[in-house]
Amino acid sequence: YALRRSPAIIVHSSRQLDLYRQHYPNLVAKSTFIPFGADFDYFDEGLEININKRVVAFGYAKRDFATLCEAFAGIDDRRGFELHIIGDTRLAATYAQHSAIVFHEKMSISDLMEFIMESAAVAIPLPEYLYSYGQMSFLQSMALRKSMIVTETTSSRDYVSHVPGVRTTQPGDVADMRRALEETFAMDKGELLYRGLMNAEYVRNDFSESLMGRRIWNFVKTTFPELDA
Repeated sequence: YALRRSPAIIVHSSRQLDLYRQHYPNLVAKSTFIPFGADFDYFDEGLEININKRVVAFGYAKRDFATLCEAFAGIDDRRGFELHIIGDTRLAATYAQHSAIVFHEKMSISDLMEFIMESAAVAIPLPEYLYSYGQMSFLQSMALRKSMIVTETTSSRDYVSHVPGVRTTQPGDVADMRRALEETFAMDKGELLYRGLMNAEYVRNDFSESLMGRRIWNFVKTTFPELDA
């Protein structure tokens, strides 16, 4: 119903525009890609970074924790690292014998932020869908100055490809995820800290909430000039 009214459309993943070109070519002229933005100031409020030997993953919907857990469990030398999954305990029974894989129930955003700040890195394992999802999770973690492992999907590609502090993996690829974890385990604290700082600077410059707001307004007033009168 909404599409029949020929709306202007903002997408947060550039690949989505290909779908409109294929299925709704009459909407392409009023469609644009604007990157999602995180509230950088909120997530850079001065929490102390304390890098411990743990990788944190969080979320419930649209997460590929199966690939992440299988990859982690298959590493012989974890160098003392633990994997903590927050918000989804559905695989807890499967990995009950793996003491280095710890599952947590959902927690408040403030507790989650503190938990992340005490980690070595954050992993956001994503399945592939042809729409936007998961962007808030990895951008906020990047703003928290964390080294990242993120699956490169339709939703994340515009944000994490070629970012110095992000190791991308292929969807559902256990071997690639295992390599990414092993690379993280081999980094010293200085390298992990540097990668996290690069990620925060990247979000500040390119993916802030304020920048997203300005881009949205510029698109709206260009598409509907009468609103800027």
